[in-house]
Amino acid sequence: RKKSLTESMKHTHSLNLSSFKREKPLMRLLIDRFEDSLDELGVDASDAQLESWACLVHESMSGSGRNFHGVMHVFDISVNADAIQSIAAMFHDTVYWSIDGALFGSQAVILKDVVTETDGVVTLNHIDADENLRMVAMLFDFEIGQQLMPFGGLNEFLSAMLAVRSMANTLN
Repeated sequence: RKKSLTESMKHTHSLNLSSFKREKPLMRLLIDRFEDSLDELGVDASDAQLESWACLVHESMSGSGRNFHGVMHVFDISVNADAIQSIAAMFHDTVYWSIDGALFGSQAVILKDVVTETDGVVTLNHIDADENLRMVAMLFDFEIGQQLMPFGGLNEFLSAMLAVRSMANTLN
């Protein structure tokens, strides 16, 4: 297997993107970051899974309104991060309702049953069947049927839900 750049960084993820980003596309950096983080955790993932997660993060953070919370933000906030912190950083702000206006693309498919939006009001749906989603809701102190506010944790909550739902079959 070809050794990626971040594997050679002794389990910390620090890179100088100002010069580095010209050498590799952001998608490749995302794939490498997922792969290296999972390797550090001793978890295997297929190339298809790695690419799927990288595409999800890239798609989510590449919208036209994403000036600050774009793909580069993932790398900005994960300098010297360990594996768990890197995975969290990659999904951090993948959902940014107040900028994007709704779930879109793959987000909408993955989270279709988690929330309902009616006339601008976002409500948490019944998620009792999924233990991982219940855990995330509990961590955020959100309850079924609760109206989720754009500046009251909605973005962070749905980003965490996206991470958990996307990676549930790989991480436990």
